Amino acid sequence: MRILVAVDLAVSGHDWMIGRASGLAGHLGATLDIAYVRSADVSLASIDNFHGQLQMLLAKVDPKRRGVPRLEVGKPDDVLVELSSEYQALLVGPREPSALERMLRGTMAARILLRAHCPVLIPRAKTWATDGPPRLLVAVNINGPNQDKIIDYAGRWGATLNGRIDAVYAVSESIPYIKEATVRERAEREWLAAHRAELDKVNAILATVPVENRGSALLRRGQPEAVLVAMSAQYQIVVLGNRERGGITGFILGAVAQHVVRNANCDVLTLPTADFA
Repeated sequence: MRILVAVDLAVSGHDWMIGRASGLAGHLGATLDIAYVRSADVSLASIDNFHGQLQMLLAKVDPKRRGVPRLEVGKPDDVLVELSSEYQALLVGPREPSALERMLRGTMAARILLRAHCPVLIPRAKTWATDGPPRLLVAVNINGPNQDKIIDYAGRWGATLNGRIDAVYAVSESIPYIKEATVRERAEREWLAAHRAELDKVNAILATVPVENRGSALLRRGQPEAVLVAMSAQYQIVVLGNRERGGITGFILGAVAQHVVRNANCDVLTLPTADFA
């Protein structure tokens, strides 16, 4: 298995990213390459400097997992999308652009994940907030295509990381706030009973995950992006498709993925659903 981690040598502070990538490569038994995409008009001295920086970063990787430095030329998001077809996973940092750049083009991570040909992991924290096995939250769309492939991908990651996988389906509706606790609890039970069929479908999707890694099937009310961001504080990884067309959950053209990448409280793993047959 090969993993590519993309760095921006124009900024500093890559140690935590390389540490996270090296640890992941160890869990997955993978080889880790490090890439930087430069412009075509830099000097030979700058090119030598970039090579040196990549070599120093690669030296921080476990020798058993150490791959090669890749100094590429071109537009970073286009080059990384092209390279993604050579790898089984791509790690991209969550750096926030300026307000103007974000308005015009979005974050680099979001632009890449929408077109990548392999899973893209965006680390959101320097470490996982747990000493035990990680918890993964998988966003499913019971009315959308490729749910079997999404849960299969998630299941393989969960098994490799020895983690537990919960699956959640967001129902885009709400019930009014009820102040009285007993009445509110009864309303919650009635809402869940009314949506039992949806929960059964989530359970059926989750049933393909090996029992030792299988967690709970969950229903939540609200827009998917808000639900996933709110729940992300309880997990180490949120897993979702990079593009879904249609479906009442609103997984349309990666809008949910982009929102979650920018606002999640944990790592985000997006799957190349746009490439699924």
